[in-house]
Amino acid sequence: MINGLRLFFRDASNLYKTINKSKRQLEREKTKSEYKTALLIKWMYLYHYGMTIKDWLDDTDKKTVAVYGMGDLGQLLYYELTDKNVEVLYTVDQNYEYKNSEIQIYPLKDGLEHVDVVIVTLLKPDKGLLKEVHQKTNSSVITLESVIEQLINKIHF
Repeated sequence: MINGLRLFFRDASNLYKTINKSKRQLEREKTKSEYKTALLIKWMYLYHYGMTIKDWLDDTDKKTVAVYGMGDLGQLLYYELTDKNVEVLYTVDQNYEYKNSEIQIYPLKDGLEHVDVVIVTLLKPDKGLLKEVHQKTNSSVITLESVIEQLINKIHF
């Protein structure tokens, strides 16, 4: 009986840990989703005010671009840039071989061509990744969020 109770409590404890881990995972995903929504809303405000990412590139004299992160945000950015005749030399994603896309995607590796700027579309990327992108491309690196924020700051509400 005592061994049975021990097994029961151990299993219950493991179940409790799993449920709490799942709750934390859901909270992270919810936060990520809310963060992405907020960024997309800001991006839409730019459109409302007649501004695009190309305006930032023009303001900062950036001619050639690479996009890092080819999820939803990366693909939206890619299409916006190509629609505005911006030269996107390449796109990069760690899951390059699994992306189902008409866009050519490369892994982050040494020897990627230098561009004026690599725009990273990941939500809150860590500084280590930004540094690695810079080292592998020998290019300026900026997040999409930072570009959008800089453009939003130019709007006088």
